[in-house]
Amino acid sequence: MNYFLIVTVLSLSLSELLSATSNHQIEPELSSGEYIVPSIDPQSTIDAHGTSECSLTLKAHSSRVDFNVKVNVENASTVSVVLQKSYSIELTVTCDLSMNTLEAYLKGGPITQDVTSLVKAKKSDEKSCSWSIPLKLRTKSLSVNLKDGNSAVSIYLNGNPVYFENDISFRGLSTELIIIIAICCVVFGIHLIVALVWLFRRYRSKDEYQRM
Repeated sequence: MNYFLIVTVLSLSLSELLSATSNHQIEPELSSGEYIVPSIDPQSTIDAHGTSECSLTLKAHSSRVDFNVKVNVENASTVSVVLQKSYSIELTVTCDLSMNTLEAYLKGGPITQDVTSLVKAKKSDEKSCSWSIPLKLRTKSLSVNLKDGNSAVSIYLNGNPVYFENDISFRGLSTELIIIIAICCVVFGIHLIVALVWLFRRYRSKDEYQRM
């Protein structure tokens, strides 16, 4: 009985930790005209890029990447972030800071497709723009997986390049999935050990009773 009490307490504690970790992945749905500032998730790694003119913060999760651009210059009407893969696929996200709008396009060779509907806008004002995109983007003609290989990132202000970096990887930035799997394995392992101990003690008691 004591063994089951111990495993119950441990399981409840681990379940609460698992629930707290999972809650960071849940975001409320956006209604029309509503913007939500991305929350700080201690289980995901924040990766910063950019210059004094414009900074870009990337926050990778198990199935998406959050982008946050901050503009530190005056008279900037648009800011664009371009991700380019080694296999000639480009993803361009452009924020109109004056109109608080966002557009996204996926380009591969001569094909360019609008993927704005796949990008989740979160915040836009005169100095910043935030959005979230899935790690895997797929249209009828094009597809890209941001975790495959490395990406080059470029930042443009008013159509003029202000920053370029050639080697950004989205692999391994997030530990959410690893933590969830580890917690599940620990809970399962504890239950298995307790069950085996209980069966062994029961078998031993039965054997001793038969000998008497």
